Amino acid sequence: MKPASAAQAFLEGVKHIFKRTFTLKHPYQRHELPDGYRGRHLLYMDRCTGCGICAWICPEKCITMVHVTDDSVYPQNLDKRFPQYWYIRCCFCHFCTDYCPRGALDYTKDYDLAEYEKELIIWSPERLSRTPVGYQGYRTRFHRWAGVDHVPSTEEESTAR
Repeated sequence: MKPASAAQAFLEGVKHIFKRTFTLKHPYQRHELPDGYRGRHLLYMDRCTGCGICAWICPEKCITMVHVTDDSVYPQNLDKRFPQYWYIRCCFCHFCTDYCPRGALDYTKDYDLAEYEKELIIWSPERLSRTPVGYQGYRTRFHRWAGVDHVPSTEEESTAR
C-alpha cells in the first residue's frame, strides 16, 4: 500500500467522523412515511359485503375469502365471508383497496410485517381489522445531504411545552 493512499484513506475516515449517520437503528428508529404510503391493509368489517372482488382482482392471488365464526352480526354480509391475506405473496399494489365498491379496505403506514413463523404471515380478517398501533419513541426523517433527524412524536411535543 502506498503511503499517499493510506494517508488519503485516513483523512477520508476523519472527515466522516463529524458527519451525521445515515443508518437507522431499526426497530427503535423508523422512517417518517408520506401520506398515501401503501403499507399493510386495514379491513373495515362493518363495510365489507363479502363480494370477493378483492380476491378476484388480486394479481398475486394472495387473498382468499374465508368465513368468520365470531358472534358479531354483519347485516351487509350475512354469510360472514371476509378477505384473508397471505402476505408472503402480496406485492402491495393495493388493487384490492382501489376496486372495493364499499371502501372496506384501506391503506396503513404499517410496513413491519416480518414474522418468525410461517403461519403468522397469513392475516385473518379479525387481525386485518385491528388498527395498527402507532410507533412509540423514535421517528426519523431522512435528508439526502444531512443524514437522519429525530422527529418528535405528538407525545414528546406535548410534554416539551
